Amino acid sequence: MLEVYGTYPSVRGATPDSFVAPILDVARWSESAGMRGLLVFTDNDTMDPWAAAQFLLERTATLVPLVAVQPLYMHPYTAARLVTTLACLYGRRLDLNLVAGGYRPQLRALGCTLDHDQRYARLTEYGRILLDLLGQDAPMTRHTEYFEVHRATLNPPLPAGLTPGVFVAGTSPAAAATARALGAVRLFYPHEPDTYAGTGAPLTGCGIRVGIIARDDSGQAWQLARRRFPASEVVEQMRGLHVPHYDAQWHREIWETSGAAPPVQETYWLHPFRVSREFCPYLVGSHQEVAAVLSRYLELGVGTLILNQARVEDDAFHAMEAIRQAERMAAGSRAGHATQNSLPSGSSITTWSSSPS
Repeated sequence: MLEVYGTYPSVRGATPDSFVAPILDVARWSESAGMRGLLVFTDNDTMDPWAAAQFLLERTATLVPLVAVQPLYMHPYTAARLVTTLACLYGRRLDLNLVAGGYRPQLRALGCTLDHDQRYARLTEYGRILLDLLGQDAPMTRHTEYFEVHRATLNPPLPAGLTPGVFVAGTSPAAAATARALGAVRLFYPHEPDTYAGTGAPLTGCGIRVGIIARDDSGQAWQLARRRFPASEVVEQMRGLHVPHYDAQWHREIWETSGAAPPVQETYWLHPFRVSREFCPYLVGSHQEVAAVLSRYLELGVGTLILNQARVEDDAFHAMEAIRQAERMAAGSRAGHATQNSLPSGSSITTWSSSPS
């Protein structure tokens, strides 16, 4: 079953008296639309993700905060204790998105000089300690390269049934290795579906983050998309100046791909990445057009979808309509493949057709 999360609104540039209302709006829209939860970012320009998660738990009935956790900001024992404390106080689950950090100026601001792969090595140690603390049945002792705990115990312990889902963000081999070591879902910003060659479902165990602007017809969706993300050579040049500061494979790949993207109207759209502070691809079009692209990702094995922040209530509900159609397309395609594969050898009977595109 596909798990769908929205994204907690950014407060960058907002004043304290202006950012609460958008958070409440997005939470209400996401919960009403049937999403599992909201991704809560963490970096030097965001509010504390744990306080933000508590804010969500107090004001929603079912939403699961997907809290970004960066080793640079806290010890794994502190993170584990926050998970158990919030679970006990609210009887609710939190999910965890383990991130290594990739923007060099922010890393240097807090004294981190580790290179890319070293940060993922640290993240692996961090995740193992955090998860073992949450599942412990005896005091835990660990001495690793980056962390040390000696006969550590958690009080209160994690309530039964509230074990967090765990994600690791990143595209690189180091990120993939960390996800495998922790048994976590790997999250990344996807290229077009055709990019992922291979047999079977090469993206099994992965999740993707995209923006969706879907409406009843394609023209309506594109009119809205162009209004939200107008072309700007100045902004694009400024974005380009920041690219070398990102020590992240996904950022380089998406930037290079977006520069080579043809200037035509296609459902998979990288323009917002170049002319705004959006860091993910967008899918733009009618419900069916967006669903056709999404269904390809699902057929490749994607099981988690993180939607970029909704700007208005219609964004959430139209996106969920496209997602429901994509799930039906993918299910039909899988059933069709199964039927075809069950035919006797040499049979010329065709009992299915490919999904619409």
